[in-house]
Amino acid sequence: MAVNLFNEAIKDDLTGRQIKELKQIVEDESGDMKKARPKIVDKLLSFGKDVASNIVANLLTNPSIWSGL
Repeated sequence: MAVNLFNEAIKDDLTGRQIKELKQIVEDESGDMKKARPKIVDKLLSFGKDVASNIVANLLTNPSIWSGL
């Protein structure tokens, strides 16, 4: 359930092209998330500061998530 909520939050706030760019970063790092993480953060920042905060806000305001905090 949590994964579905996360996926929906991402899809709500990122364009298809932005999602592809993030996937490409992970692919370029051969799935090594430790190496990909800083690049993903930089890429999210390049999309605009509001994008990352909107994703987090979308997650936090979901009733399923909020009730578990």
